[in-house]
Amino acid sequence: MEATPIERLDYDLIILLFVVVLGVAGTLLLRGARGRDRSSRFRTGGQLEGRVLEKLLTLNWLLLKIETEHGVVLATFTEMPVEIDLLVDPGDAITLDVRNYRPTLDDPRIQKVRKPAPIGPDKPPAPFGGGEEHQIPERPGVELPPERTASRAAA
Repeated sequence: MEATPIERLDYDLIILLFVVVLGVAGTLLLRGARGRDRSSRFRTGGQLEGRVLEKLLTLNWLLLKIETEHGVVLATFTEMPVEIDLLVDPGDAITLDVRNYRPTLDDPRIQKVRKPAPIGPDKPPAPFGGGEEHQIPERPGVELPPERTASRAAA
């Protein structure tokens, strides 16, 4: 018993529709899986940490070049560029609040700026009232209060 041309056309049409549906579904599923993989590689949990390499200030914006573990990022600040310029210097460690990694960022929120630790003779002075005690030199014709003269006599 042989199939008639109409029955054979029905089987061919069913197979063709099945293949088209399978192809569309596979494409959509693979695109979603590939997108998840790409975003998970650069997922930073909302924070992007890096070191400021350069900065450029104009009248309307500030451009920061930041080196991160994923690569170099260009961050453009149009809101409060002068204030951010005063806050951030090249060499500072900076943490930005971003949704995902992109090589260019427009007005990202700054979470934290850390200055590099001073090394050598450029260390900041000790806080007021701490550190070494300084001697007041004696000047002729100027009398010191009695407690000062007593402490100088003891020394």
